Amino acid sequence: MQTGVYGSGYLGTLVSACLADFGTPVTCCHPDSSRMVEMAQGNVPFFEKNLTEVIKRNVRSGRLAYSTDIESFARKAQVIFLAEDTPEHLADLAIRIARLAPKPPILSIMTPVGVGTATGIEKRLKEASLQATIVSQPVFLTPGCAVEDFNWPDRIILGTASNDAVLALKQILHPLVMRGVPVIVTNHETAELVRESATAFVATKVSFINELSRLCEHVNADAVSLSLALGLDKKIAPRCLQPGAGMGGLFAESDMESLAELARAKGVSLKVLSAAREVNHSLADRIVDKISTIVHSVQNKDVGILGLAFKPHTGGQRRAGSRL
Repeated sequence: MQTGVYGSGYLGTLVSACLADFGTPVTCCHPDSSRMVEMAQGNVPFFEKNLTEVIKRNVRSGRLAYSTDIESFARKAQVIFLAEDTPEHLADLAIRIARLAPKPPILSIMTPVGVGTATGIEKRLKEASLQATIVSQPVFLTPGCAVEDFNWPDRIILGTASNDAVLALKQILHPLVMRGVPVIVTNHETAELVRESATAFVATKVSFINELSRLCEHVNADAVSLSLALGLDKKIAPRCLQPGAGMGGLFAESDMESLAELARAKGVSLKVLSAAREVNHSLADRIVDKISTIVHSVQNKDVGILGLAFKPHTGGQRRAGSRL
C-alpha cells in the first residue's frame, strides 16, 4: 500500500521516516523544494536522536521518497497522514487532496489540533461536495526519544467511524499491532482530547515533582532520590518525574493552551491544570534566583548556560527554561 505523509517539519519528517522503517513505501510531500532536497540527502535541519540514520537507511533502500508534486502525491497514496507541525490551513489541505485524489482518500490527522477540528474538516468537505475518510490519530512523541516513542508506543488512538480506515491503518502499523500495542478506536472528539489531556497530565506530574524539590531544599532531602523512590511505585512510574527547569517542547504549551481555552469556552474550571502551568512558568525565575543566591549577584557578570535545549538528545528550545 502506497502511503503518504504531508509535512516537512519536525512531525512530518519523523513520521515519514519511521513509517518507512516499518517496510512500507512512503512519500513525504511538501512544496518547500529546498527542504525536500535536503531531507533526501539526509540533512535534517534539527537534531533528534537516531532520526538521521533512519532517514538515510530508508532513502537508500528506496522505501522513503520526498516530493513537491502534490498532484502525483494525492493520486498515488491511498492513505495520507497529515503531519504538519501547526494546524493552520489543515482544512484547505484536506480539501485540496480530496479534490486531486482519484477516489476518496483516507486522511489521518497527526497534526496537534484542538477538539472539533476533524468534525469541522468533514463539514468543509461535505460543503465542497468532496469525499474523504477523516481519522483523528494523535501521536505521543517526546523530543529526544521520539523515534523510540514511535516504534514502541503505549497505545494507538484512531478516531473514526470507518472500519475500512481502521483496517488500512492497522495494516500500515502492522509491526506495532502484531507486537500487541493496544488500538483504541473512538470518535474524533475523544481522540483529539486524549492528546491534550495527556500533555496536561504530564505537566501536572512535572510541576508536582518540582514543587517537592523545592521543599527538599528546606528539609535537607535529596530531590533526585525522592523522584526515584516515587517513580518505583507502579501507580506513579518514573518517566517525567525528574526535577528540573520545567516542561517544554514543540507542542506542550499549545496543547495545554488549547485545552485551557476549550474549558473556558465551555465554562469549565480546570484548577489542577491552571496550577500546574503556573508552577511550570515560575521555574525559570526560580533557577535564576538560585544562581543569584549562590554567586551573591549576577549584576555585571557573564553567566554561561550549558545546554539550551529543554531536554537531552534533542535540539528543541521552544518553551525551554533557557528561553524564558
